[in-house]
Amino acid sequence: MDGAPGPRPLPGAGRPPGDDQAQAQPPAPSPHHLAPGAGLLRPRRDRGRSLPAAAHRGRRAPGQRRAEHPERLGALPGGGDALADLSRHLARAGPALSGARLAALLGAPPADWRGRLIAVLGSGGKTSLLAQLARELARAHPRVLVSTSTKVYPFPGLPLVEDPRALPAAFAEARAVFLGRQLAAPGETAKLAGLPALAAAALRGLADVVLLESDGARGRPLKVHLPQDPAVPEEADLALLVVGAAALAAPASEATVHRLERAPAAWELRAGERPTPRRVARALLAPEGYLGKTGAVPVRILINQAEAWPAEAAALAAALGAVWPGAILTGSAQRGEFSLTPGGELPVAVILAAAGRGERFGADKRRFLLKGAPLLHWALGAYAGLPLLQRILVLGPDDEALAAEARARGWQVALNPDPAAGLSASWRAGLGALKRDAAGVLLALADMPAIRRETLAALLAAARAAPARALRPLHGGRPGHPYYLPRKDFPALLAARGERVAAALPEPFPLDSADPGVILDLDRPDQAGALSALLPQEPEFHAV
Repeated sequence: MDGAPGPRPLPGAGRPPGDDQAQAQPPAPSPHHLAPGAGLLRPRRDRGRSLPAAAHRGRRAPGQRRAEHPERLGALPGGGDALADLSRHLARAGPALSGARLAALLGAPPADWRGRLIAVLGSGGKTSLLAQLARELARAHPRVLVSTSTKVYPFPGLPLVEDPRALPAAFAEARAVFLGRQLAAPGETAKLAGLPALAAAALRGLADVVLLESDGARGRPLKVHLPQDPAVPEEADLALLVVGAAALAAPASEATVHRLERAPAAWELRAGERPTPRRVARALLAPEGYLGKTGAVPVRILINQAEAWPAEAAALAAALGAVWPGAILTGSAQRGEFSLTPGGELPVAVILAAAGRGERFGADKRRFLLKGAPLLHWALGAYAGLPLLQRILVLGPDDEALAAEARARGWQVALNPDPAAGLSASWRAGLGALKRDAAGVLLALADMPAIRRETLAALLAAARAAPARALRPLHGGRPGHPYYLPRKDFPALLAARGERVAAALPEPFPLDSADPGVILDLDRPDQAGALSALLPQEPEFHAV
């Protein structure tokens, strides 16, 4: 995939975003702005050609609350009781998941998923969703295999196969089967587990489509993940991340949040307090949360239980859409009904290079205080609240304390094992942590914390207008940061060595900016005053 790490693209993906723009003739010059934020980014008139205008298209909530559902939250059933009578649970499902609805959920028609592995993780409806997926995918494929990396209750209607060698005979009788083993431990006899000796890559070769339940949540609509919880296998082609809208409908408790007492303080999920949509979004997108378990695998988020709690589902979709550009669906796993939340953002990540300590500065400038806060905190805060697929901070091998601070703020951390090798080594480390569906990246520097939020939003809008073009802001004729690099140019960045990275990259389209923050960095302590004058009162703590 354009030389970037990762296996083949998702079904229906076609060419990387923007390939058609890259091959077409450049558009005619135009004086208009690229995006909202007048005066922040404007095409240079003396170089290049202007790009098409792009009005900002934010996400909108899918609707207001309809009739009150008769089964309001009250007290959710606990643990195994929530799934013990799964056949009755599925009998209320109503219409089966149709091919069109399945295509909306997966992002491609059912027939396109041959040879693929789909992982389902999260809380609040995974089992119902897996049952629906198996039933509908079996209409398009004669061999659908369901398995798990955790413990699950038996799926009604799915024969249990305990030996992979018995699969051909099982598929001769049924188009969908469960591969696993019955647990013999006391109290676990009703549950099934996967086969530990089989890796995900081996599972893929056993059937036309593989569905894998990647974690458990004891029937709760929200879950706190722990480091020892299973991660989505890197061989997966898609991760469906499920969360129950019921989590927003009552004060947080062990009945609504699995392992509530283990929630990181930064998520602000407190017992007795009703979670806000933003806090639940923070839990979903945190590096130690749901999204952190998916690695480089592309993700689609399903907000389940929307038929019972439509207002809560709509509010969570809006909160997620403001800070994450991936696919967000609301709907009902039981009914097989899903609606894609309208969006329009390009899946762009930011890589913030901060592996160097700044020896020429005379101290570790990442810790240098500006208005009482470390420089790195200001740099992280500059990218808060923007629709970014990932926020990746690149640090050195001895930066454990900085890494912990960044993760608490919602940043993923990548390691540059040799910061002395130059800036190019940090960019390679960041690209290695990217999701496979990232359309491009913002290459940003940690010693440039004064970039305005409006400037960054306008740069993202410019990338959305021409996703296959490299872009770079200029101020007063001087090139600045961040530099937008499309996926097709990742190989050039991966091949760069040392500090002279710009020479290895394609000539960027220059965008005039009225924001001096795109060129102001901190090279000497005596520059702190000018930089501080451009900063707000305090840095944003939460990325989401």
